[in-house]
Amino acid sequence: MSGSYRPRELRSIIREVESQTLSSIPEWECTLEGWARQGVLLLNTALTVTRESPGSHQNIGWEMITDKIIQSLDEKGNVIFMLWGDKAREKKNLLGYNSHVLETGYPGADTSFMGNNHFKKANQILTERGHAPIHWTEID
Repeated sequence: MSGSYRPRELRSIIREVESQTLSSIPEWECTLEGWARQGVLLLNTALTVTRESPGSHQNIGWEMITDKIIQSLDEKGNVIFMLWGDKAREKKNLLGYNSHVLETGYPGADTSFMGNNHFKKANQILTERGHAPIHWTEID
């Protein structure tokens, strides 16, 4: 992400990573490209939005695309889905038994997000399945 604007959701995610890893992540360095290189995909139900206008591009067709992405990933199996918020939780019905699901409130809007331990839990699941853990502090 370029520029100085950081959505509150991203700020909440970074704060949660910091609390679980006991590390500090400078906000201005936060691109999350390091997560992508490790196989992490962040996916909203709508792929675009008007700045500072949550939900502004819902119900214009993005959901058909993101539903297909979710179903394709689930079919491959061995995926950990972190469903954050009500819109994400609605996608649980698209998942079979091939994946693991972690659910909580939406970052930045729901206090249940903080303290969810999803980053620790995901790494525990990965290591139990014989995979390398995600280095959550590697963001760029």
